[in-house]
Amino acid sequence: MDRGKSALQLLCPFGNWSHKKGMQIVDKTAAQKLRDSFMRGFDRIFGVPIYIGHPDDAGKPAKAVGRIESISVTDEGIAVCARYSESAYAKITSGKLKWLSPRWRMQALKNGAFRPVKLISVGMTDNPNIPNSGAILSSENRRLDAGSKKILELQRLSSSALKKAERLEKSSAEISEKSARLNRDFLDSQIQKNANPPDPCELASLAIARSKKTGEPYIESFCAVRRKYYGSNKK
Repeated sequence: MDRGKSALQLLCPFGNWSHKKGMQIVDKTAAQKLRDSFMRGFDRIFGVPIYIGHPDDAGKPAKAVGRIESISVTDEGIAVCARYSESAYAKITSGKLKWLSPRWRMQALKNGAFRPVKLISVGMTDNPNIPNSGAILSSENRRLDAGSKKILELQRLSSSALKKAERLEKSSAEISEKSARLNRDFLDSQIQKNANPPDPCELASLAIARSKKTGEPYIESFCAVRRKYYGSNKK
């Protein structure tokens, strides 16, 4: 699919919506579960496919005309940032297929109703089961309103926070490695201060102490201590 154009849309407003399986409870709990599922899986990387209709519901092969790139929880409902091919985007702006129909995995509740928990795919349609599903909140051809700006800004901040966390994790690992190296060098320098080479028992004790301090395997510490006193050719 070409890069196409993107739009911020209301995937589904909050409410109780009828379905052939039973009543769908779309609330903030459902929205959070959908978002969490999206963020934890490969959907975050590859996106959730958007089709013309629901060909995948019947197991028919079909080419996606777009991808859901993010899911957000708003006061009104579940919002998604979708990217479409040029031709699919034209169907939205022309009004030919401007609504969305979510296909999701649902969790059965005690009262016989269901709550959506994972978004599987989305179908473009002119006859949505859920009113106002697919309403455009902002697009590349439309000025952002205050609510849409807030959502996009939160998405940007979330991405920035993730990158900072990754940098901090890398820095922490580098600091730990440097600290361990300095600790090993210090211990080795202390060993070199002893004028007389240790006997086998003392050599083993020094190796145990070094292993505990540095966290490296005993055999590596033993070899390091032995090299300090006897060189690399000690048999």
